[in-house]
Amino acid sequence: MLRFLLVFTYSTWAFVSAEKGFEWAPFNDGDLNCLSSHYAFYMGTLRTPSNVPSPSDLQTLRNASARVLRVFAVIKPCYIIDCTPAEVYLSMIVQALNESGIEIKTLWLDVTERLPIYNMQANQQVITNFGNAAKKLNIEIGIRTVPDSWASFVTKNWDGMAGFPLFLAEEKSFTPFGGWTKPRIRRIGRPAWPNYPTCTCGSRSYKYKCSYDPMQVYDDGL
Repeated sequence: MLRFLLVFTYSTWAFVSAEKGFEWAPFNDGDLNCLSSHYAFYMGTLRTPSNVPSPSDLQTLRNASARVLRVFAVIKPCYIIDCTPAEVYLSMIVQALNESGIEIKTLWLDVTERLPIYNMQANQQVITNFGNAAKKLNIEIGIRTVPDSWASFVTKNWDGMAGFPLFLAEEKSFTPFGGWTKPRIRRIGRPAWPNYPTCTCGSRSYKYKCSYDPMQVYDDGL
């Protein structure tokens, strides 16, 4: 049985207010308990070397899922046209998450790094295959990218994934591209000292270690 919190949908995203999430690993119980008291969601990464989900990444996601309100995972599949078919790849991810007892809200396809480019039409088809596979498998996926990467891979104005949520992986002001009018999530950087939140972990109350310097902070619901 799939353990995703929401089914895949083309609905317009709307939130009453923005919430903050964090990216940081590895965790111990003290770290995670403290962070989860200040953030609404965790943004993890699920690496898949040789198409096998990383056991350490699965463990981190499992730990976060046990405490944090919502858990997202960034995946970096092979986008070359002769790689594992999108449906097979996503099925493998879902099976690994279910077997590990991990509840994930959204899988984000990473399109930020230098990618193999054959031609724009072929690249568009590869990305479209992931969208079609997600719909068939009834899971929620989104696109994690920045305008320059998107333009170099599928052209800036290609809107074939505009019905999927956008994760803007940069801190710049948003300018519409790819058919998206606003991001679902955007990166807002990390808090600077001395603006780390104060919290109590166990019997200790402190500021610097409280935030554990999360690698990045994200805004949800823009």
